[in-house]
Amino acid sequence: MSRTVYDPPRPTAAAVAQDYVADDGLGAVLLDAWCAVRTPLLIVDDAFELVFANPAAIEAEPRLAAEGSRVLREPLSGITAPCGAEITHERRPLVRALAGESVTQEEFVVPSVDGTDRPHRYLVSAYPLERRRGRRLVLMSWTDVTHGWMREHERQAAVDQLTRLVDGADEHAILALDSEGRVLTWSRSAQRLKGYDEADVLGQPYAVFFTAEDRAAGVPESTLREAVVHGRAVTKGLRVRRDGTTFWSRGVLTAIRDGSGALDGFVKVTQDVTEEHLARTRVTELNAELEKANRDLARVNEQLHRTNADLEARVAARTSALERRSLELADANSELEAFSYSVSHDLRAPLRAVAGFGDLLAEDYSDRLDEDGLRYLSRIREAATAMEELMDGLLRLARIHRQPLRTDVLDIAEVVHEAWADAGADAGFEFQVGVLPPARGDRQLMLQVWRNLLSNAVKYSATTQRPRVEVTGSTGDGAVTYTVRDNGVGFDPDLAGGLFTPFQRLHSSRDFPGTGLGLALVSRIVHRHGGHVSASSSPGQGAAFTITLDAP
Repeated sequence: MSRTVYDPPRPTAAAVAQDYVADDGLGAVLLDAWCAVRTPLLIVDDAFELVFANPAAIEAEPRLAAEGSRVLREPLSGITAPCGAEITHERRPLVRALAGESVTQEEFVVPSVDGTDRPHRYLVSAYPLERRRGRRLVLMSWTDVTHGWMREHERQAAVDQLTRLVDGADEHAILALDSEGRVLTWSRSAQRLKGYDEADVLGQPYAVFFTAEDRAAGVPESTLREAVVHGRAVTKGLRVRRDGTTFWSRGVLTAIRDGSGALDGFVKVTQDVTEEHLARTRVTELNAELEKANRDLARVNEQLHRTNADLEARVAARTSALERRSLELADANSELEAFSYSVSHDLRAPLRAVAGFGDLLAEDYSDRLDEDGLRYLSRIREAATAMEELMDGLLRLARIHRQPLRTDVLDIAEVVHEAWADAGADAGFEFQVGVLPPARGDRQLMLQVWRNLLSNAVKYSATTQRPRVEVTGSTGDGAVTYTVRDNGVGFDPDLAGGLFTPFQRLHSSRDFPGTGLGLALVSRIVHRHGGHVSASSSPGQGAAFTITLDAP
């Protein structure tokens, strides 16, 4: 391939790459790769002689092609760090790399070279190469980030001006968001209305002000999308203060764009309309009560004259409603079957392709990837595995109501010990099993219940000094009750109601990985057996999960 490189008269560029970069004959291949990338690349020796410059470097600094080494020897006076401190000769990336230090993506400010007053900002990397023939070589690259920095600087200046304007607003909370919906400014009126200090909320997604139900329904994201598409979005609903109390809010979210039309962020104006909402609600309630009184009076009059024909009409109406409900259930089951087929076929195939190609990439090309590349590859494979587990959980959840129950009287102690073997506990766990009365149920489904409960107990107690899991049972009032206790991290009892809802997690997935479906699966299986499940805990005091089933 043709290359535009600075080629001093000593060795050729290809020879340099082969002699000073690799001994295995791959130098020319490496050179081809360097010439193809759009990042400026240089190889410089310890005499500040230019050995190699790729086309991107010459395009960025045309003098390299004609003046090469002289350009490198020019004193770089006035170079500073982003904070303004001047960079000494010893701290220049090239000098440090020649001394054996690797410099990765460090930011430097360089005086203007285009006749303007605006300085330029660069991200510079310099890596020492292996010493060859008594010469030390350095591979350098740089990226001009001036445009992005200036845009951010201008945006911040606009935000600061907006902050000064809105700090005096009393009745409205006014704040600025970035293009991703994160809080950029926080006025005093916003602090009074929502209760958050500036340090607590800057940089946070504005979704923190929404209720858990609205967040689960994607209301914050849909509001942002509406503002992007239509320029503004008008909102009204319940919002959450820092102390957990709520208020009724009416607001306007307006999209802000720069001169080129690119989205630059949002301005959010919020007003507390709780009193107005309560007044309207009370009026609505009074109207409803009056309407109800009128309806009650009409029903009393109607009952005095109702005949057998009325009773037949009610029976017919109820029969029609039952038929509609049956059709709705049939549609729901059909949709559930379609969903199961999609997860097990349409979604699983591409996911397996991602995982498979990830494995091939790790097996065949891991030695060619740098540390960042290997980390990205690892995250791809981990994400594929997590998605596979999530789809398996969704399939199990979807099949619960379609799978026929094959009930029998079960030896629960045997089921518990089999589930414990699959719970992933190491030898340091203390496992105690009391007397467990038998129960009637589907063995495979009940085995899934115990696997999920015991695995859950192991996961959340593994970090304690002496982890312990205990299973007890009892009978009474025609029911059997089983309890699984651990001495793990526990949870806030006020949040126990959401434990058995799919994807509801009380702990960070980074600390305790999982799909968020295990307890939902437990709840559905137990309810299908005619029983119920509950949980109790305190933070740091472990947790207890209780199952109640009909006695056999």
